[in-house]
Amino acid sequence: MTARLHECDQTIQTLTATLEGLRGSKAEIEREINTGGATLSNLRDNIMVRKFLGEVAAIQAEIDTFDMVEAGRARADYEEKYGPMKQHEQGLNDSVSCRAMM
Repeated sequence: MTARLHECDQTIQTLTATLEGLRGSKAEIEREINTGGATLSNLRDNIMVRKFLGEVAAIQAEIDTFDMVEAGRARADYEEKYGPMKQHEQGLNDSVSCRAMM
């Protein structure tokens, strides 16, 4: 009977050691899963950031185009109005000069 008890004690110790080893393996696997989940989340975030940066660049390019179009319109408008207004100013100056001579 003592031999049987001794054999059972050894089996229990072996199984306990095996169980502890499995618990350690389980904890390591859980850490890897958590790290993998965090890495996956980080990669998804990076993909979204890159996508948004691309969209921002496209929108900025569109805005820059609008600014150039508007600047071109403003310049054309200025050039269209400047000539006649300059002539009108010159006419007024000439008129004032003639009256001053009289």
